[in-house]
Amino acid sequence: AGVNGLVPCGSTGEAATLTHDEHTAVVRAVVETARRRVPVIAGAGCNSSAHAIELSRRCAAAGADMLLHVTPYYIKPTQQGLVEHFRRMADATDLPIVLYNVPGRTGVTLAPATAPPGSWNSLRPNSGRVAST
Repeated sequence: AGVNGLVPCGSTGEAATLTHDEHTAVVRAVVETARRRVPVIAGAGCNSSAHAIELSRRCAAAGADMLLHVTPYYIKPTQQGLVEHFRRMADATDLPIVLYNVPGRTGVTLAPATAPPGSWNSLRPNSGRVAST
């Protein structure tokens, strides 16, 4: 057993209520506490691409090892819209990105063909398991 990684500011918690500065401070505190013993996968997802890009850059500057991006909620983008949203995230940072598919909360499902193996670092389905691609 043990801890294999830490996910500050994930999509099902405090992140939606934090300012950018608070979000960055939480990620920085977790990075400092982890001391490279386990990877820090910082939540940076948002339904606004511009907001998610800003959070991605801030999390990278705070020392995160990877980013967690949820499918955009409320707006229900098409599969092509998801590709464009996530591509903008990938272009904004050099950090690996974990895609989080949680259709029960976002109202949209990330289809397997949209994120084929090898196209992203990993896909976290709502099963609670991380599947590397």
